[in-house]
Amino acid sequence: MKILLIDANNIGYRAHHRSAEVVDGVEVQAIRGVIDALRSQLSQLKRYRAVMLYDGNPRFRYAMCDHYKAQRDASPKRAAIRQRYRQQLPFIKKISTALGVDSLYHPSAEADDVAAWMVRTHPDAEFYLLSDDEDWRQLINDRVTVIDAKYKHWTPQVVFEQFGYGVDRIVHVKAMMGDSSDNLSGVGGFGKTHARTFIRDNGSLDDFLLTASGISKEALAKLPRRMQNLVQNDLSADKFGITMRPTERYELNLKMMDLTMDHGINWRRLEYTPGVYCPTRILAGLETIEHNSALMRLETFPQPFAHHYEQHTSVPLW
Repeated sequence: MKILLIDANNIGYRAHHRSAEVVDGVEVQAIRGVIDALRSQLSQLKRYRAVMLYDGNPRFRYAMCDHYKAQRDASPKRAAIRQRYRQQLPFIKKISTALGVDSLYHPSAEADDVAAWMVRTHPDAEFYLLSDDEDWRQLINDRVTVIDAKYKHWTPQVVFEQFGYGVDRIVHVKAMMGDSSDNLSGVGGFGKTHARTFIRDNGSLDDFLLTASGISKEALAKLPRRMQNLVQNDLSADKFGITMRPTERYELNLKMMDLTMDHGINWRRLEYTPGVYCPTRILAGLETIEHNSALMRLETFPQPFAHHYEQHTSVPLW
C-alpha cells in the first residue's frame, strides 16, 4: 500500500496566512489553499491514497507541561487570526470528504501522533507525509518521505547531506532549541543553527555532559561560552537560582516531542471518515468559496480527485 498523509492544520493554517480572500464576509484562503495543495499532490502521487490528519486535544502533553501552546491565543490579534482560521475548518473537512479524501482524527492526539501510529502499524506501506512541521521529519526512513511547504522531499539521505546527522538526531536538535510555536523553551539559549551543530558534534546533551565531566577545567574553559554554561548550570542550578536544569529541560522536551514514545493513547478511539467523491458537492463547494480559477477549469480540475477515488476506494485503509 502507498499512503499520502496530510497535516491538515499545518497546510490549512499556512494557506490562511496568505492575503485575505473574503466571500460574504468570511475568509476562505485556507480552504482554497488546502484544495489546491491536495490537487497538486494527487496529480503527482497518483499511486498514493491520500488521508487528511486532524489535531485533537493532546491531554497527555498538557499533563507534562501545563503551558504547552499557551501563547497561541495570548494576544487579541493572534486569537482573532486563529478564530478566522477555525471558521474555515469545518468547510475544509467537508470539501475534502467530497473530493474523495479519507480523514483520521483522534480526540486525544495530534496529527503527528496519528502519522506516527500509521507508520508504525503499516510496516509494509510506503508513505509520503505532507507537512512543514519539522516534528514530522522524525518519521523519515527508507519507506517514509516528508514533503515540506516548498515541496522539498526529505529522505534519510537528504537529512544527512544537509545537516551531517541521521534522522534519529532530529528530535534531539528540537529538544535543544525548543519550539516557540508550542511554547517550549530551549536549552541554554541554543538557536536552530547552534543546536544542529551541537547535536552533530556531540550526539546528545547527555553525551556531551558525560564527556565534559571527564575533562580538565582548562579544557572546559576553551569551549564556547554556551557549552561552558551547560555544564555549570547543570551542576549548580540551585546555586544560581535556575528552576530547571538543562538536563531536565532537555528530557522534558524529548518527552513532549518524541513521536516514537508510547504515551498510552487509546487508539481504539481513532475516528475514520472515508472520502466519498461527489461532483455535485464539489461544484457547490467551489461556488460557495468562489474558487474561480477552479471553476474556470471545471472539466479538468476534479480529474485528479476522481482518479484517486476510483483507484483507491476499494482498498481498506487498514
